[in-house]
Amino acid sequence: MTPHEILIAAKKRCSAKRWRQGDDACVGGNTCAMLAIIFVASSDDVEPFSEAERVFLSAIDAPSIVTWNDEYERTYQDVADAFDRAIEATRPT
Repeated sequence: MTPHEILIAAKKRCSAKRWRQGDDACVGGNTCAMLAIIFVASSDDVEPFSEAERVFLSAIDAPSIVTWNDEYERTYQDVADAFDRAIEATRPT
């Protein structure tokens, strides 16, 4: 998978119904932004995963996706918007 494909699939996995924060992100099919990226990335090649992570970090202007995701004031819309910015940044030309 390319970084672009990873981010698109991760956004789908991290839907409004499944997005969670903190410990709730790891149970019952729920996910946070970082776990969504990890789950869909190919384990065979870390380069596309690393690039997807780097671009998402740039989209949120933060040093940690997990910390950013878990901030109390964070909303699902913030996460969806960040995915959109990251997806746009990796769009093939």
